[in-house]
Amino acid sequence: MSLTSTNLWLPCKDHAAAGRHYLLYCRLLLTKSFFENPQDFFDLLHLGQAIISGSCALHLLLPQGDVMWSPHDVDVYATHKNVDFLIAGIKLQGYQIIHVTTGNDLRYSNSHVASIFSFVCDQCKINIIVSSSTTPISPIFQYHSTALMNFITHDSVFCAYPHLTLHQQLLVDPFVIFTQALKCLTLEALIKYHDQGICYLKCCNLHRDHHCPKDDYCSNHDEDCMWMQLTPSPSSISSKEYCMTEIGIANLQWWLRGYVCHKTPPFLSSAIHIT
Repeated sequence: MSLTSTNLWLPCKDHAAAGRHYLLYCRLLLTKSFFENPQDFFDLLHLGQAIISGSCALHLLLPQGDVMWSPHDVDVYATHKNVDFLIAGIKLQGYQIIHVTTGNDLRYSNSHVASIFSFVCDQCKINIIVSSSTTPISPIFQYHSTALMNFITHDSVFCAYPHLTLHQQLLVDPFVIFTQALKCLTLEALIKYHDQGICYLKCCNLHRDHHCPKDDYCSNHDEDCMWMQLTPSPSSISSKEYCMTEIGIANLQWWLRGYVCHKTPPFLSSAIHIT
């Protein structure tokens, strides 16, 4: 069964505006470490239909007063058709490519990652993670925990499990535990987030009073997710159409699954469905 989080509401327009300004300010500080002019970075994301995920997206969402760490690199997710454009844009900022990882060299247990390009400039590092699907967002729903199921576009921020993430809590994806040997890279990541103050929840604590729903999947358009538009979308198109042009899809559904009620066999692997 996949777990969705509770609705996140800002009680009035003033609070919503304050929340947007706060996230915009945090996003500016975050990206200024990697690009001299952060707006150039956001323009590159926009034109390249790319997103930021990983530690940077998590850092943006957490209460800054409680966060005692900073991301050492930024992970940009893109599709094959836009990767050359992004590489050229990053090189124009003074970055040099240091490593390309493809195929069997990938250490990820993530079938939606096709390749990784790594760049450095002084002490800054940018990774371009190329999705094997038609959308840049699909790899993040195959990672080791719900803490990484967030992303930033050039003008919005998405969090799949806000009730958990904003309280610095996470669930481990059952796929990485029960379907294969635990890889060193995954174990290192789990230890890293634990050391950064993220609390791992036991499924039994969450499901003690749970009643199984009819469906066991989540969608990036579910009300239980947080998707905040930081700047206005063009008035000529609807917000849903605008999001589709940004991430290359109309909708993505994912299943964390694990041990599922009333199923045979009782364990089902996680899955992603793109529409």
